Amino acid sequence: MFRSLSSLLFALTIGATGLNAPAAAQENFPNRAITIVVAFAAGGTSDIIARLLGHKLSEYTGVSVVVENIPGAACMTGTEKVAHASPDGYYLYLASSTPFATNPNFYHHLRYSLDDFEPITLVARVPLAFDVRGDSPVSTVKDFVDHARKQPNGVTIATPGRGSVGEIINGMARGILDINIMDVPYPGSTPAVADLLKGVVDSYFDAISSTLPLYNAGAFKILAVTGQKRSPGAPNVPTLLELGYKDFMLENVYSFLAPKGTPRPVIDKLNALLRRAMSEPAFHDALLIQGVVPEPSTPEQTKAIIQQDYDWNARMVSRFNIKAID
Repeated sequence: MFRSLSSLLFALTIGATGLNAPAAAQENFPNRAITIVVAFAAGGTSDIIARLLGHKLSEYTGVSVVVENIPGAACMTGTEKVAHASPDGYYLYLASSTPFATNPNFYHHLRYSLDDFEPITLVARVPLAFDVRGDSPVSTVKDFVDHARKQPNGVTIATPGRGSVGEIINGMARGILDINIMDVPYPGSTPAVADLLKGVVDSYFDAISSTLPLYNAGAFKILAVTGQKRSPGAPNVPTLLELGYKDFMLENVYSFLAPKGTPRPVIDKLNALLRRAMSEPAFHDALLIQGVVPEPSTPEQTKAIIQQDYDWNARMVSRFNIKAID
């Protein structure tokens, strides 16, 4: 029992302060450094997008924004780290399709799921480029198909390893183009590109952002892209869909997420800041150079798009009988 009115008022004041502390922290968000996790090595599409957006977040808020690269294990290590981080908005994830659309189709015992995250916004959907060497005798998809059918053992197409989106896209190419393809796995995109340049493999489906510098230099030809629309980085290159290859569409979905339980006001503030960044002409142009078209969304739309991305990959895996790893 409280001994006096003053002690009762003191207790009520302390209690009210404690109750309002989380709300105050959310109103003042962010007031310390933010980390953005990228589950790939520095220099790739995810890393470039994260650093561009991180720079804008720092500019808007005055706090430092650090990009933490956690490559390896098919993005699982980085994804798990964010899933188990404190849900306060200071530890974020710039995810590709790998953790939420590709991995669940290959690994049945993942230690994370989309339910462990709060989606913030979509960033972009990035197609793959159907690449051949610049001195290749083929210049169109029809040329490639005709050439493949004349080879006793078909053609070789690189993949960045088992369980990658490359394995799905090669399965689609095998089935939809109706040609004999031998997958040639590599421990990542860089050695696959190197061997394509050397003529060790016939072709490779690589992210448009990675392909464009080589395409612009004449080292690669892009026969087609796998997106719903042509890439602004290569506007003269057709999509496989418009060439008549029904269902030959696969895009890498890039999205921003936070750990499950991050307060909705913090999610909404981050969404507003990221949408502001993506609306800036200079930022928009910086992504267009990478062949990336910014596509911000609400948290609800983001979750639905990530789920649709998984569903499409799952249909392709089932249709072309692509085997799981575990």
